[in-house]
Order: sequence, then C-alpha cells, then structure tokens
Amino acid sequence: MTIKSPERKLEPTLSSKPFSSQNESASESESVSRYLADHPDFFDQNPELLNKMHVPHVERGSAISLVERQVKNLRSDNHELNQQLQELLGIARENDQLAIRLHRFTLKLLECDTYEDVLSGIKIELEEIFKIDQAVLLFDKSSDQTRKLIKKLFTTDAVTTCFNDPDKGCFQDLYNQHNLQSQEIRSSVVLPLGGSKTTGLLALGSTDEQRFRPGMSTTYLNRLADLINHILAARR
Repeated sequence: MTIKSPERKLEPTLSSKPFSSQNESASESESVSRYLADHPDFFDQNPELLNKMHVPHVERGSAISLVERQVKNLRSDNHELNQQLQELLGIARENDQLAIRLHRFTLKLLECDTYEDVLSGIKIELEEIFKIDQAVLLFDKSSDQTRKLIKKLFTTDAVTTCFNDPDKGCFQDLYNQHNLQSQEIRSSVVLPLGGSKTTGLLALGSTDEQRFRPGMSTTYLNRLADLINHILAARR
C-alpha cells in the first residue's frame, strides 16, 4: 500500500504584485541613477526641472538649513510671479480681441454714407460685433426730458463714464423715458457724446452683471465714444 502524503497548500506569504512593484521601482531608480551618472550635464540642458525638485538638507534638531529656507521662498515667489504673468497674458489677449473688434466697428461705420446710416449702424454693429445686449443713442435736441437726463448724468465735474449706480437713479430715468426693458439688463454704462460739450449719450446694457462695473478699465469705452463723435461730426 502506498501512503500518499497529504497535499500541502501553498500559503500566500507576500503578494507577488507588491514585490514586483518594488522591484520595478528599484529598477527604475537604478536606471535614472545610471542615466544621470552618464549624463552629468542633464540639468544644465534642462534647468527648469530643478525648480520642481525637492532636495532636503540635513536637519539638526529643529534647525532648518538656511539654503533650503531660501529655496522655499524663491519657489513661492516664482509661483506668484507665474500667476501674475498668466493674469497679464489673459488681459493682453482680451485687449487684443477688443482692438480687433474696435477696428471692425470703425470699418463698418466708415462704410455709412449718411448721418442717419451712421446712427442706425452704431446700434447694429455694437450688438453684432461687441455683443452688446442693448445700445441706445440719445441727443439733447430730441426732447426736454433727454436734455435734463444728460445734464443729470454728466455735470462739469463728472467722469467720462456713468456706471449703473442705483443711488443716482439715472438708469431708471433712462429706462422709464424710453420704455427700455430694464429687468433684463444686469449691468450698464453711459458714455457722453459731443466732445467737450456733452450733447448726447450712448447707453450700453448687458445681461451679464459683470460686463460693466465700477473700477473696470474704461480705455476702450472712451476710445469708442471718441470714434463715434468723430464719425458723427464727419457725416453731419
């Protein structure tokens, strides 16, 4: 009779996957070490990688290496500068787009033959090119109400733009007098027209509450008003 020894089941000791992973990690580290040893000028050719590396200095008790502290501060400053650079690049792209739109707007108005064509073209092109939800042109000769409104908005010491300020009540007057749909407009701005003596206004409205707001740059708004003033004067 042959006695069969009981089958022994292999008990798992260490998972083969973690072991393999450890081997692969060690192998990769060795490969990187060998590559760097064979290419001592690697970081000279790729200096940007040094900013992303963390090489701690030996700490003695609670003391931190002055060099390491300086490196941390420099990296923090570099991160802030990169953020500022990205913001400036974003502003530059926006300004570039505004310049292109203003150029298109100018060309469209120059194609208008008469004063009346310019007036209608201003509204159409503002809504088409600049995506303005509502554009209104008013002149003091149109009515006594308009004359009083212009005087209320733009006094001698007034700034060149009047943003939507509920305390002034200027926009409510504007909407009431001309039956505009103020409930759809979330932000607005009014530009004076007529040069040194204000004889009209251009009101721009948007459904975006952040489109026109106090504190924003008014450079292109002022250029827009100057352009309209000159073209209207040339077509009179």
